[in-house]
Amino acid sequence: MKRKSRRGLALMLAFILTGAACMMPDVKVSAASAAGTENRQTNNLEVVDKTAQSITLRAQDNYEYAIETTVNNTKSWKWADASQYDKTNKTVTFTGLNAEQTYQFASRLAGTTDVLGQVSVKTKAQENTPAVQTTPNTPDVSSDTQTPQQPPEVTTDNNQITDENDKNVLDQTLTGDNPDQQGNVKDTTKDTSKDAIVQGGTEQENKTTTDLTTENKNTQTDPPKTENSQNQIKADSITAPQAAKLSKPDAPVVSDDVTDQKITLELPKSADTKYVYEYSMDGKDFQSSPVFDHLKPDTEYQFCMRIAAGTYEGIVYSDPSDNSDSTAKVRTKKAAPEQPKYAPELAKRTDTSITLKAADDEKNPDALEFGMVTSQAAVQWQKTGVFENLTPGMAYEFVVRYGVDEKVQMPGTASEAFKTSTLEKAAQAPAAPALENRTDTSITLKAANGQQYAMVKADGSVDWQDNPQFTGLKPNTVYQFVARMKYDPEKAMESIRSEAAGFKTVISFEGSKITGIKAGGSYEEGSKLTAVAVGTGMENASPAAGDTRWVPKSWSWDGENWKDWDNAPYSITATYSQPGNYNLRVNFQLQEYTQNGWKALNDSKSTNVKFKITEKKVFYTIQAEAGANGKINPSGKVEVQKGKDYEFTFTPNKGYRTAKVTVDGKEVTFKNNKYTFTNVQGAHKISVTFEKDKRTPKTGDMSQPAIFLGLLLISGMLILGLAYKKRKS
Repeated sequence: MKRKSRRGLALMLAFILTGAACMMPDVKVSAASAAGTENRQTNNLEVVDKTAQSITLRAQDNYEYAIETTVNNTKSWKWADASQYDKTNKTVTFTGLNAEQTYQFASRLAGTTDVLGQVSVKTKAQENTPAVQTTPNTPDVSSDTQTPQQPPEVTTDNNQITDENDKNVLDQTLTGDNPDQQGNVKDTTKDTSKDAIVQGGTEQENKTTTDLTTENKNTQTDPPKTENSQNQIKADSITAPQAAKLSKPDAPVVSDDVTDQKITLELPKSADTKYVYEYSMDGKDFQSSPVFDHLKPDTEYQFCMRIAAGTYEGIVYSDPSDNSDSTAKVRTKKAAPEQPKYAPELAKRTDTSITLKAADDEKNPDALEFGMVTSQAAVQWQKTGVFENLTPGMAYEFVVRYGVDEKVQMPGTASEAFKTSTLEKAAQAPAAPALENRTDTSITLKAANGQQYAMVKADGSVDWQDNPQFTGLKPNTVYQFVARMKYDPEKAMESIRSEAAGFKTVISFEGSKITGIKAGGSYEEGSKLTAVAVGTGMENASPAAGDTRWVPKSWSWDGENWKDWDNAPYSITATYSQPGNYNLRVNFQLQEYTQNGWKALNDSKSTNVKFKITEKKVFYTIQAEAGANGKINPSGKVEVQKGKDYEFTFTPNKGYRTAKVTVDGKEVTFKNNKYTFTNVQGAHKISVTFEKDKRTPKTGDMSQPAIFLGLLLISGMLILGLAYKKRKS
């Protein structure tokens, strides 16, 4: 009889606790994929360990992990909090799961909202099934809230009351007639009344002790202890549920974790963490998770909360509290802008910086933000495309996105990545260049392997070349030269240039000359001439190191036989008695001024002067004079070179004519009032006289008779013509 009573009492408690369990909030983790997907790895999801109540995943750096939950038929992701991660072993653990149930897990890049991969995992089976067990805990849906406590679930091997003794025991338990071990009936209603709980004694004094030990032949193990101390069923006692009213809580607080599809709530400071809270958008449909996702972007929402029904500190609250006041309206963020169509482009780069630009046809490039992808796959965003303080010769990845006000809109999606690298560090500067050779228009530097050379311009700019020779320069002018190591501009920075070295072109040979003899000149035989050679630069009285000059070295008449000058004066004096053509040539030596004085260089040039020596000239005097009534031209004493011809002209006055011309006292014949001396070989005298022109021809002048005869002939022809005409008429 005692054994049956105990078994009946167990059945009664099972009914009571089962009813209490039905009153608790229904918070469960939903199953995900169908069987057969267990331990399937997707992307970076890897199962490390699992038990009947937990599943452990591999946690990669910069990734977050979540378990899928279902609240009010709405599925959402519950992302693990910091306490679930094991940084040493790099794992994340989800506990409070049900045995032999499949759960869905997901991962995403830290700081983003896009789910990258999912995996379905099934927990293991429970190894030993106890006679008395608790309902498995649901996954931890928030680090800031309590998981609703579940009442213990009492199970027996017999689901039916099979005999009258069991029925009597149950009836006695329900009516309060509960016999003790001696068979006495103890009234338990006094100890379990509301007044007794509220007013009297300690918690132990307010509890009714009942022996829950069953002797069912099918029961093999004692009931295990559950993790929830409030729901722990002791083998020797149980607290009777009591009805009470929960106080209305304050409105929840909206956290900063607001996206375009999710709003997360937090408990107000006044909330007592011993209670379990539920949350709602409409005040009707409540959920245990403070996270509301799958919302509409750019939409206003309001929320409230309440204390869930349950047992708190031994007191059973069969109804939840009244709803709190609603929060202020909260607007979800606007959806992220579209992804840029093009990756950024390279504008320029150095060994420590990279400057990017947007693609030319990218719309609204001013709204773009530039980002550098770090080694942890995170992106450092900035407004400009200039990235500095980089490592030389290092590869980098860059992206762009449309910038937004992240207070009201989700961050933009990054473009495709653009990969480039910084240039290698600049090569060290070589030594300053050295001089190999120079002329008046060129400088040649000493060549060195792997170097380039440049001449510094007046504005400081340079043009680099591989050839160490520079031409087209001005004579006697100082130029600055630098050198650098050759480099590939696609891979490295420009090499550092050397110190500048100054070199002076030599003085021009132009201007070196021979004075005292005129080039192309003509001199009579017997002339005494002095030629002096003068080189450019010889007038430099205060030379400096590097100055140059041209100095006469030797001279020659034929270009073959040379005579040297040892020192100044550099002159030649000669009397030329032999007529002919002469060519005097002078050779000049280039000299450089050093700290030891002038030093000859291996360079020489020459110049020459050509002239003519002619026979000596002889002149004779011709005395010319004219009588009255006319002139002779030229008149007086006239010098005529020996062997030359010379002509005189006579001009009679009006009404006169040339009467007679005499040379050396002898009358000569003249023509057209002119007379010419040919091949003058001595002195002469010419005289001319004039007379009245009487129109009568005279010897030596046939001009007037000819005119008279012409006129007479014409007159005769006219008379004959007139006579013939008259006769005919």
